[in-house]
Amino acid sequence: MESKVVIVTGASRGIGLAIAQFLLAASHKVVLVSRSADQLQELKDRFPSQVAYLAADMTVADVSAVHHPNCAVWVVAKARHTKILGHGFDIS
Repeated sequence: MESKVVIVTGASRGIGLAIAQFLLAASHKVVLVSRSADQLQELKDRFPSQVAYLAADMTVADVSAVHHPNCAVWVVAKARHTKILGHGFDIS
């Protein structure tokens, strides 16, 4: 498969992390979004040219409450050629 830009939410653990690892191993570029920055930074350190990430809570209905004030703008800027969106986050 041709390399794609993929946005993965919930990327710090569980199914989101598994999706991110699979895509990185397949040489895709990923924009990772999760509340927890530590795991995202580890992936960035291992795949520096393939990973951009944002620590943000995607379950917050009020966009102004997200840690990054322009979350949607940031994600679109990092992933303007996105072909795939993978949702791995869970609302508990």
